[in-house]
Amino acid sequence: MSPTKDVRVILGDGPEPPMPTPAGILSAKTITYATVILTSTTILVSYVLAVSLHHEHAWLPMISDCAVKSPEMFIFRYGMLVAAALLGCNSVVVHAATKGTYSLSSATLTSGLLAAFGLGLLTAVNEDEVNAIHTAGAVTFFLCYEVFMLIISYNAQYDARVSQMSLNVKRVA
Repeated sequence: MSPTKDVRVILGDGPEPPMPTPAGILSAKTITYATVILTSTTILVSYVLAVSLHHEHAWLPMISDCAVKSPEMFIFRYGMLVAAALLGCNSVVVHAATKGTYSLSSATLTSGLLAAFGLGLLTAVNEDEVNAIHTAGAVTFFLCYEVFMLIISYNAQYDARVSQMSLNVKRVA
């Protein structure tokens, strides 16, 4: 871009240049996919290890029960703590992308970060160590993430960038 165009963009006299997308910048979509894949894989691997080592019964154990004994607890803690960090990053990215365009943008950020904190807390302390802390983390995670998703879903219906299919999925869920 020439220096003249740079000045016009800064002064607001010209069209805005496209957002740069260097390899180091991740989108909310990429972070969300990484979080879902990491979380699902972590839970599945922990479950398979717990059942195969006879630490847990095969029929519908609670997720937390698959993260109490070694070695599955180490895999579970590592994977879910990284997922909690990604969830927090996703909240910041969503906030930055929607600030000024979505109502309750600060509430979205706050609820997303509290959900990430709750996930980290319930992951770091398993139910056999201190059940009250584990439960407080679980309640914080589930309630705050539900608030996060409700606000995002509410605002998405007014966003032209959101597809009709995405809105239908949000309405069903």
